[in-house]
Amino acid sequence: MGALVTAVDAQGTSVGTLLIGDVLLNVGSERVTFKDLSKITARLVPNALVTLTILRSGARESVALKVGRLPEPPVDPTLTGGEDTWVPALGIGVADTTTEIRKAIKGNDEPTGLIVTQLRPTGPGALGGLRIGDLITHVGTKQLIQAADLASVGKPTLQDPVLLRIVRDGAGTFIALTGEAVP
Repeated sequence: MGALVTAVDAQGTSVGTLLIGDVLLNVGSERVTFKDLSKITARLVPNALVTLTILRSGARESVALKVGRLPEPPVDPTLTGGEDTWVPALGIGVADTTTEIRKAIKGNDEPTGLIVTQLRPTGPGALGGLRIGDLITHVGTKQLIQAADLASVGKPTLQDPVLLRIVRDGAGTFIALTGEAVP
């Protein structure tokens, strides 16, 4: 059990307290699992002091951490993209992107695209292999400019799949959504 620390925000309150590679075992008296970590941390009060039990280099340690506050979202529209749009036929949420967002997700050469922001676990998008953070650039041969371009797509089937071009980790590929799980 526990949750592996994979990154530490350079401006966050955990700098110097948590290290990449630590395993978070307890927050206060609550045992940590990766599944429950977001629920546990959501109940913490900013500026409160909490004791963490971690596993570092094979040894259990208790460390004190001042709970921080998430920064306010940027007000610069070039950084935030658009609001989420739900695409019921695919079971996904998407948002418009900006040049800066496309660069941040390694879609540097893409002039447009929609970022996947939500996935219904049993929806055609998730079953077809889409991931949150994927950049969808085309549906079939149609280039996607805004979320409305994808919102009207029909529900995919084995006989009539929906072909999406996506960019993931800087590489473009195609995914055929059929409503069935990818083998």
